[in-house]
Amino acid sequence: MNQIKLSINNSNYAFIKENAILQVIQSVIFKMNQKLSLASAIELNFEEDNENLSINLYLKLNIEKFSLADIMQELTNRINERVKALIGKFPKNLLVSVLEINHV
Repeated sequence: MNQIKLSINNSNYAFIKENAILQVIQSVIFKMNQKLSLASAIELNFEEDNENLSINLYLKLNIEKFSLADIMQELTNRINERVKALIGKFPKNLLVSVLEINHV
């Protein structure tokens, strides 16, 4: 299992496991469930030094009165902020691919 290494001081480290990062992202998506859902599994790509990661999301959007731009902005802001709160920095990359749009 992959993990992010956080430097606490010169000789101490903490490790954030992949599962914890997935739970944070899934929580954001769940809270926005009227607007979007996952089309496939979340992909996390960890850097070789385990100090950062890239996130790939594949989504289905449900658009009623919400604009696509507003939904994407809200999603990326929430994920970036929650990941930063967990690992101490924004993810290196957050790629969101919309595979399906449903007009509700």
